[in-house]
Amino acid sequence: MGVTNSTGSHRFKNQYEAAMSVVQPTDVTGLDEAILHKHGTYSTALAYGNQSDDHLIIKSMHISASATAKYVFGDINYIETSAASTGWIHVGYNYLSVAHDLVNGYATRGRVAVGAACELGEHAGVLGSMEIGAYAVTANGAAVLTAGLFDLAVTAGATIEQEICCIEVRPRVGANVAGSSCGIRINVNCSVANYVDYGLDIRSMSANQTAAIRILATPASAALATGILFEGQDSSTSVITDALSFAGGVTNVLNFDATDGGSGANTSAACDTDGQNSDGAIRIDVNGTPYYIAIWNADHTSSSW
Repeated sequence: MGVTNSTGSHRFKNQYEAAMSVVQPTDVTGLDEAILHKHGTYSTALAYGNQSDDHLIIKSMHISASATAKYVFGDINYIETSAASTGWIHVGYNYLSVAHDLVNGYATRGRVAVGAACELGEHAGVLGSMEIGAYAVTANGAAVLTAGLFDLAVTAGATIEQEICCIEVRPRVGANVAGSSCGIRINVNCSVANYVDYGLDIRSMSANQTAAIRILATPASAALATGILFEGQDSSTSVITDALSFAGGVTNVLNFDATDGGSGANTSAACDTDGQNSDGAIRIDVNGTPYYIAIWNADHTSSSW
């Protein structure tokens, strides 16, 4: 039978397969017999009724961690494989099915709220990690091992009126912080042996792709200071050897969509050097050999923009 505890607009329901007394289901005290939880199936779940109230909370936990607490966990779901299998295992699975108008929906939400002045270490709303010991791991197909995987699938023929993306990051930083702040940080920790080839690896495999990286500046007042910043700290160990490196089939190193200087290039302006040497040079590398691109200041150009 079902037990309902209703307070205001918040309703808590717990359903058991065995009969029980109508008491708060906080422990086994007062139950007629041992509880057998009924879990339903993937497609046929437990029926909690048609919920028209403002809130529905199936389970709510509140844990107060004392000063001597070491590790405090809410729910722990642990699955250990006992034999080789060709199946699928999902330790945790949240499914939100939307077939009607819905303003916002989140299958999984993690939240960390700092409510007082305190000393903090590393905190995250969501933590995903993968650990591989010193074992031989063979590949099953072309799948990749990843600590976090986001998959966006849009069926051909669907019509979507708003923008869509696989991951969106919203840095809402309203105060100046010590050090740098960013939307995404890729921290390649080289304090130990590290064999990361690329901090960011973009695999472009679609003929309908416009660009691998797009930087769209839409500030309300000020302009974007720099699109991409390359910064090598001045030391013998923190130097960027090549700010940009080109390999394979590259048609144009740079592309400008305007000839009047609006995109950074002007075909009407020319260098009028009167035979003198250039005012500077930009070093490039072509197949291991250094070359230099001559540059002139504004005094040696026919027009400036």
